Amino acid sequence: ARFGAAVVLSLGIISSLPAQAAVIEGTDLIFTYDDSTLFGSAHVIGNSIFFNPVNFEAQRHDTDGVITTNDTLNIYAQVKNGSSFTMDGATLAEQGDYELLGDKSWVSVGGQLRATSLTQGSPFITSDFIQTSGPLNTVGQLTAWDASAAVDFDDVAGWNTDTYVLFTIENILRASSTVQGEFAFIEKKFSGVGVVIVPEVPLPGAAWLFGSALLGLAGFRHRKSS
Repeated sequence: ARFGAAVVLSLGIISSLPAQAAVIEGTDLIFTYDDSTLFGSAHVIGNSIFFNPVNFEAQRHDTDGVITTNDTLNIYAQVKNGSSFTMDGATLAEQGDYELLGDKSWVSVGGQLRATSLTQGSPFITSDFIQTSGPLNTVGQLTAWDASAAVDFDDVAGWNTDTYVLFTIENILRASSTVQGEFAFIEKKFSGVGVVIVPEVPLPGAAWLFGSALLGLAGFRHRKSS
């Protein structure tokens, strides 16, 4: 019975892999993702995977109203054979810029980071909403924005670490202009996921190994759910 369940789960994983699959290796992980989305192609440093979108944007002029640009990216992360580490969570960092002309124009960033276990018979799932570090309300000039989210497997009862996980980034950009002469524009220029890894057999006093490249480039600290 256990063998049959494992076969069914494996077939499900294989069938869910993206049709346009790109594979890229990190220090301890192998990443598989769809490189045909608005996120574009990726590069890896350590155990962090980075994307630099080119045309992920939303804009409105005059009385155009509201427009939404959204896309979802699935990243399959698997621990390499022979690695002495497992995954324990991940941190998402995003950056971009926006511009508003007029008091009635506005822009927003939404979405979530989700993690799904691909090694369990009944997959464990945890998620966190993407939140900007501050309001997007500066008028009259191009302004940078940043946002973040984090998932911790320990937040799910019975799910401590894992060796094969699907990380899903759902991202939503909105822009609104309803008055003649006004303008709203927002774009995403960077998105990165730093996977948290821990020793497979915990060592006394060992610290978590974060995606240091991601944290250094994007300037975010790891957040735990309260």
